[in-house]
Amino acid sequence: MGSGRKKKVLILHNFVTPYRLPIFEELSKFVDLEVLFCKISPKNRNWKKKELDLYNFKYSILDSFNIRTIIINYSLPIILIRKKVDIIIIGENPDNVFATFCCWIISKLKKVKIILWSEEIDTIFFYKKTGSIYFHYFLRFYRRLLFNKTDYFLAYSKTAFQYLKRFNLKSKKYFTGIQIMPYCLLEKRKKIIEKDDFINIICLAHLTQIKGVDILIKAYLNLNIESKNTRLLIGGEGPQKQYLMTLTNDRSDIIFLGHINKFQKSNFYSNGDIFVLPTLHDAWGLVINEAIYYELPIITTTAAGAAELIKMGKNGFIVPPNNIDALKNKLHILIKNESLR
Repeated sequence: MGSGRKKKVLILHNFVTPYRLPIFEELSKFVDLEVLFCKISPKNRNWKKKELDLYNFKYSILDSFNIRTIIINYSLPIILIRKKVDIIIIGENPDNVFATFCCWIISKLKKVKIILWSEEIDTIFFYKKTGSIYFHYFLRFYRRLLFNKTDYFLAYSKTAFQYLKRFNLKSKKYFTGIQIMPYCLLEKRKKIIEKDDFINIICLAHLTQIKGVDILIKAYLNLNIESKNTRLLIGGEGPQKQYLMTLTNDRSDIIFLGHINKFQKSNFYSNGDIFVLPTLHDAWGLVINEAIYYELPIITTTAAGAAELIKMGKNGFIVPPNNIDALKNKLHILIKNESLR
């Protein structure tokens, strides 16, 4: 192997995730990179293949079908056998269990090093994310087997690293990073010339049970404040939207804004005063990165990996998940203390 040859690196990634593409592009400057995407987009997103047109790294989108939530990339074993690579980086996720297992088996046969890029954190709501308590326990067994035969680990967060440690890893070669939101994907904060007199509490989330938006609505309705100049602005769509709307008691100060696209985000955040992610389980939660970029105080829960970015009482607060009173109390503090926001 010549000293000048770039390492051939293969990344297995579940979806064409827009915020990951700039990272792959940057990595391709240092290694001979190819990314294999298991699928273009999950059902609850609207990511497009055309997102890739802005980048120059090599990629393939694998043929696939689904068995429930699991993506089956039936052509992957042959592709892996034929490719000559030095390192395989696996973005491990419940969606791509099949692809991860294929990479693991074939890498061992070909004596190729594996880096496992793991996001998972353990919360009491984790099994709801996987869709079945039985699949949850299967994942634990499967991960114990997989993790102890992996060469290197990269954890998305400190919480993800703690989850990995529970498996008594034989390998000591692990690294902890953080999730980033490439600033090139975000517009600068807009200068609001005439901001209204409202204190806008904002939330941007896929409206599913796991995001805990119902907890936020209930906490907001229970606020006992003298001022009537607060509003709750909820961005996003999802299967729980109609249910969430029934919780509002037709209050005019709780407003559902629908889908917020990338061109609307700057205006959305710039009009906010307090950002809340009341999640029951988020491996990270990139909206927290976005809210920090737009200089908003944040309330989130211990069930978000990105909670490690919050400095209590400085740029926000962390509360237990599914706790209406704790969330209400922190909202009250931020509403009443302008210096904190």
